[in-house]
Amino acid sequence: MLLYLLAATIVQPAADEPPPALQPSSPPHNFLKLPPATCGKGNMDEIVVCGARDADKRYRLQPVDGRAYAEAPIRAKTNIGPDTLDIGGKQATVGGFPSNRFMITFTIPF
Repeated sequence: MLLYLLAATIVQPAADEPPPALQPSSPPHNFLKLPPATCGKGNMDEIVVCGARDADKRYRLQPVDGRAYAEAPIRAKTNIGPDTLDIGGKQATVGGFPSNRFMITFTIPF
């Protein structure tokens, strides 16, 4: 039996490449949008990125939204068991004059 197995392994040729059913016949479909005609074309392994701006705005800096980078107000809040202690400032107008207030709030759920 052992001699038969050795003979069977020697007689069969080794597979150098996968069977033709497993090789793709064409490249996979590209679901991305093709670049516009104004872009240069690259090779299959290159990525082409195109963009267009007005000539007078091309190298200009755009204004930055200050609210996106503003610091959040400091809020001191802590839990004491089920209760909450909150400390913060508040600004109001009294008789046409600004009134800055310092508030300490102790909240008990019921």
